[in-house]
Amino acid sequence: MPEVSAILALAVVAVAMMLFVSGRLQVDVVALCVLGSLIVLGLIRPNQALYGFASPATATVAAMFVLSGGLVRTGLIQWLSRHLDRLAGKGEWRLIVVLCIAIAALSAFIVNTATVAIFIPVATVLAAT
Repeated sequence: MPEVSAILALAVVAVAMMLFVSGRLQVDVVALCVLGSLIVLGLIRPNQALYGFASPATATVAAMFVLSGGLVRTGLIQWLSRHLDRLAGKGEWRLIVVLCIAIAALSAFIVNTATVAIFIPVATVLAAT
């Protein structure tokens, strides 16, 4: 028979997944609710709650969000999106090929994480048009 803590953890994950998929709450609100519920249910200790923020990977992802936001504010994302869209012309497949080539060319010279931070907003803008 499974332990009660395992069942509780699976229940928290299931509820979180339903909330993520439904989109009724913002993603950050759901994440904070999950963290709070894990503490309240005693599945993690309060001093363990923020261990993930000590990871260099977390700091890198946070820095990439800052980079991405800066590129949006400077207008580079709109400029790059316009040029890629113009280069691709008509057709979804041509746009996918042009986007893949641009990403491959940029990732040959910079870290892949930075390439993702640059091209996620570009892909979002292109998908909206």
